[in-house]
Amino acid sequence: MKYGFRRLSTVTGTVVAAILLASPAVAQGGVDSTARTDSTAPRLLSGHTADQKGSTGGNKHCERVQRDFSSDVVDFGTFSDTQFHLATNRQGEAFLNDSRNPGVWVDIDVIPGAPKCVIDTDLSATESGANIPNKLFLNVESEDGKIFQAVCNITATPFSASNLATACGPGFAQIPGTPV
Repeated sequence: MKYGFRRLSTVTGTVVAAILLASPAVAQGGVDSTARTDSTAPRLLSGHTADQKGSTGGNKHCERVQRDFSSDVVDFGTFSDTQFHLATNRQGEAFLNDSRNPGVWVDIDVIPGAPKCVIDTDLSATESGANIPNKLFLNVESEDGKIFQAVCNITATPFSASNLATACGPGFAQIPGTPV
């Protein structure tokens, strides 16, 4: 009878170990369908990319549990009715969509200084007749509470991965005086 308990204990231990190892992926819902789909970024079980780092550098996986989304539309002027959307996935990656380029979501990591582990987004666009015409302001908050902004030039060419960094000039800069 003693042998039977030992065998049961071994089987139970193996099952418990498998459950514990699978729990993080299951709890995060597996691979997030909104995550970057390029084949050059290796995928890990939880949906994180192997090159993902925290806003202060070093390897770090964001502990995200919810997504964020913001949008704005140009009301009048040259780019009237153009909509811009900024969204995060559960891994803290942020993506920009330009309605003139339907279905394309550009990872903002192409913009210099883009923070990692984005937890909040906001954006606004100016019209042709504004004091600062045809600008898109991308505002993101990193996991450590720092707020960053990039100002991008809205041109006749829709935003894409190949032109977003150039359109956003020097890139993201931390907004000074943020009460963090």
